[in-house]
Amino acid sequence: MSNNKSLEKAFAYPVLGRSNDYLDAEFQVAIEIKDQEVISEEIILDYAFSLSDEAILEKIESGHAAYGLDVSCSATMNAQAFHSKSDTGQFKLTANKYFSAIVIKPVIFVKKTITEFSSVNFNPEYEEISFNLSLGDVLAIADTETIYLQPQFVKFESMLEFAPSQEMEPWRYEINTEGDHIVVHTGLDLQKAYLTLRSKEQTRPHLMMSIYKDIIMFCMNHLKDSPDTDTRWAQSFYKMLDNKGFKNRIDENTPLSEMNKIAQQIVGSRGVKAINSQS
Repeated sequence: MSNNKSLEKAFAYPVLGRSNDYLDAEFQVAIEIKDQEVISEEIILDYAFSLSDEAILEKIESGHAAYGLDVSCSATMNAQAFHSKSDTGQFKLTANKYFSAIVIKPVIFVKKTITEFSSVNFNPEYEEISFNLSLGDVLAIADTETIYLQPQFVKFESMLEFAPSQEMEPWRYEINTEGDHIVVHTGLDLQKAYLTLRSKEQTRPHLMMSIYKDIIMFCMNHLKDSPDTDTRWAQSFYKMLDNKGFKNRIDENTPLSEMNKIAQQIVGSRGVKAINSQS
């Protein structure tokens, strides 16, 4: 945790959490990552704000202000803003857009124009002074929270990118594992078929037993030859193998037949078994 220095600028009015603008009042937030399965496509975070200034609380309750969270990730250059009238709740992040350190800056901001705002907790230098506040003005800031994500919060499938290519044969696909994401280059007809299979629950298992199984085989073969790979997809894949009890079964001597068995087991409940349950 570090102080929210980036927001401590020269406001023309008192801001709770900046220096000694307010006395006998606090604004804090507690944020925790919700326990979840590896297969989750979302990172779910619970938040709980604590605010002890009645004047600001009244503005939140009347809809003139709201709690806010500015969320950013320098590793992926992604940023989002969340706001809520409630002091407790959850917010969700797309797993493949956040990795390593997530920086969360809590604020309370103005949603509707506020006229003649004042608080009994103002520093005496603002005594008997009121302020007119506009949309977006900041009423309070809290300490910045930094949360470090572990690979288990990143679903392996979220590491996949399907990229259609006019240069490829219509029904062909190639797998590239060189970057942080696995890129599956597909012909245009195959891309259409992939999107159709993925969109329907009853056809999704066929996708698991075809393209996804090939991707898993390709990844295992890559890590067999290059076990020190430390890309994002490799970290997520290793975690998935570890959770399923397969990580220690893959090394440079693992035969293709054994990797095929492992791939079948990984997609089993979402592939063949799922197809059979539909019949």
